[in-house]
Amino acid sequence: MLIDQTTRDATSVALQGIKRISGLLDVYSGQNLAKIYADQEKTGELLIVGAQPLVLPPIPGFKEAMERLPEEDRYIQISSGVVLVGWWYTKTVAQFDLDMLGELFDTDDSELMVSLEQCCKFLGSPVLIPFEKPYHDDGADILGCIVGFATDDPIGFNGLNSFVFLPVFMDPETELPNFAVGLARFNTRDKKQALPLRDLII
Repeated sequence: MLIDQTTRDATSVALQGIKRISGLLDVYSGQNLAKIYADQEKTGELLIVGAQPLVLPPIPGFKEAMERLPEEDRYIQISSGVVLVGWWYTKTVAQFDLDMLGELFDTDDSELMVSLEQCCKFLGSPVLIPFEKPYHDDGADILGCIVGFATDDPIGFNGLNSFVFLPVFMDPETELPNFAVGLARFNTRDKKQALPLRDLII
């Protein structure tokens, strides 16, 4: 499938936006991810899926610095950070043919229902979904959205589980690429239960 200009634009802005997040690619460098993977091989404990780390990198003082943040801020920062890092190293982009786009548009007028079982498939496989046309909101052009999944229990999914969505946009004031952060947190242990997405967003 040919890559169209809107896909190129969304991908370019996403890459630029990740580069602009202070320290993200230093903290989650390829070397640090390799160390996490080596620890996983030694211990047999699941510490990284794809390029998405499930634990904080082994940097002196980093864990302590994160623990000083308010709990909710820490959770949002870590969840969004690991999804962006997972996407940075894979750069998976979804493209839809016309038939699929028609099906997606048909869902616009209905309530979007999601389950933990559906969303956890994005763990380690975050994807950028470019929009066919930029979506205008508060003066910003939103070009697409990176979606992924974050959890502290990648085996049974009985801990904190969130579907993470990160709209990619150009900031109208600075004219620089940026991300908004959205989390849909699952509080259910029923992995198949379909729930309204809007009721899960925190």
